[in-house]
Amino acid sequence: ILQEEYQYLLADEHQDANGAQNKVLELLSSFHDSPNLFIVGDDEQAIYRFQGASLENFLYFHKRFPGANLINLTDNYRSTQTVLDTAYNLIKRSDPDGHRGRTSDVRLRACAGHKEKEILVREYLGADDEADAVASEVSVKIKAGIQPNEIAIFTRTNRELAIYSAALFRAGVPTSIETKEDVLDDTEIEKILILIKAAALVGDDGPLVKALHLNCFNVPELDIYLLARAANRSHKSVWKISQSIEELIKLELKNSDEVVRVVNLIAKWGKEGFNVSPAKVVSDIARESGVVAMMLSSPDTETKLSKLGMLLSYLESYTRTNRGAKINDLASLLEMVDEYNVLEVDSKGTTTDKIKLCTAHRSKGLEFDYVYIVGANEGVWSGGRSHSDFKLPGIVAVSKEDEEADDKRLFYVAMTRARKELVISHPTVRGDGKVILPTRFLEELPEIC
Repeated sequence: ILQEEYQYLLADEHQDANGAQNKVLELLSSFHDSPNLFIVGDDEQAIYRFQGASLENFLYFHKRFPGANLINLTDNYRSTQTVLDTAYNLIKRSDPDGHRGRTSDVRLRACAGHKEKEILVREYLGADDEADAVASEVSVKIKAGIQPNEIAIFTRTNRELAIYSAALFRAGVPTSIETKEDVLDDTEIEKILILIKAAALVGDDGPLVKALHLNCFNVPELDIYLLARAANRSHKSVWKISQSIEELIKLELKNSDEVVRVVNLIAKWGKEGFNVSPAKVVSDIARESGVVAMMLSSPDTETKLSKLGMLLSYLESYTRTNRGAKINDLASLLEMVDEYNVLEVDSKGTTTDKIKLCTAHRSKGLEFDYVYIVGANEGVWSGGRSHSDFKLPGIVAVSKEDEEADDKRLFYVAMTRARKELVISHPTVRGDGKVILPTRFLEELPEIC
C-alpha cells in the first residue's frame, strides 16, 4: 500500500538511522530496481552508534545503489575557515586513506564572511577552576553586549553538566541546560519520594525520622535526636511522643511546633492516600511540604517543574489502568520505577535569553557564535574504555579504531557548531590530585596548540 501511495522517498539526517530504520526504508523502496530515493546526510556526523546508528548503516545505501548520483555540498555558511580546516584535519587523520568507508573526501569552504580567529586552547589546574574561569569569561561577554543565546558550553557527558551549571549560577549567568535525566534522581523529587513513603507507613518511625531531616522543613537536628532518644528510652514511638504536648514540653525542643506540623501533615497525606488519586496526593505533598517553593527558587526551575509534571502525568496514567490504587501501592510502584529508570525527561530549554549548556551529542544541529568545548581530556573525549571489553549477548564488539573514529566525529560535531569563536579547555589535575592529560586530538592538531 505504501509503495503505491508514495513514489518518492526522502531520508533526512540519514547518518542517525539505525539498522531497523534502514530496513523499513529498504522495504519501502524495494519495488523498483532504481527507486526514487533521496538520502541526505553527513558521514562525519555519525555520532549515535550507542543508539544503533553506525557509519555502516549510513554507507549501506551507497553500496546498495553504487550508480546513484552523489552530490557533495561544499559551501558552509556557519563557521570560519580556520574551524572548518581544523575539523577536516581531525577527521582526515582518523582515516587518511578512506579505508573506513567514508563516501567522499570533501573540504568545506567558509562562505559566512566571519572574521578569522584562532582556535583558543586553555588549560586550568582543576575542573572547578576551569568551570569558574569559563563562567567568568561568559559573564564578561554578556556584559559586553553579546546575547546569551549566542554562547554555548559543550561537555562530553551529563556528569560534567552539574559543575558548569553551579559555576554559571555563581557567576549570575542565565543558563539553559539541555539533557535527558531520570526524573526520580532529582533532589527535590527524592524529597517527595521520602514523604510518600512516610505517608504510606504512618506509625513507622523510620520513614518519619528520615522525613523530619528534609530541609523543606525547619526541624533542628538536635530536636530529631532528642525525639529519637526519648522514643528509645521510653519504648514509645516518635509518632506517639510527637502527638503528646506533655512529652514535647519535657524534651524542651527548639521548634516543637514545626515537629507537630510535619507529623500532622504526613498523617493527613497518609489518610488522603486512601481516599483520593495518587497524583492528587503527590501534588498535595509537593505543594504543602514546600518542595514546589524550593523548585521555584532553583536556577533549574523549568527542568524541575517538568520532572514533577512528568511524575504526576505518569501517576494519572497509572491510576487509569489500575483503579483503586492507594498510597501504599504508590510507594512500591515508585521504587520499581526508580530501579529501572522508567521516567526520563528532556530538560530542553525553551527560552532564548540564556546560554546553552549541553553535551556534545545534544549540540548536533545547533550553532552559536561562541562555543566552549570543556573538559577536553584523555579518557573523557578520547581514549575511553572500549565497548569490546563488554561481552553482552547480541552486541557487536566495536574495535578500538572504530571507537576512536566515533570519538573524533563527536569532537568534529562540537567544533563545527561555532560560527565566530571556538575555545577548547581542559584541567590538568583530577580531584584526587592525579595528573590528567589533554585529549590526544589536540596533540594531533598542532595548528591549534
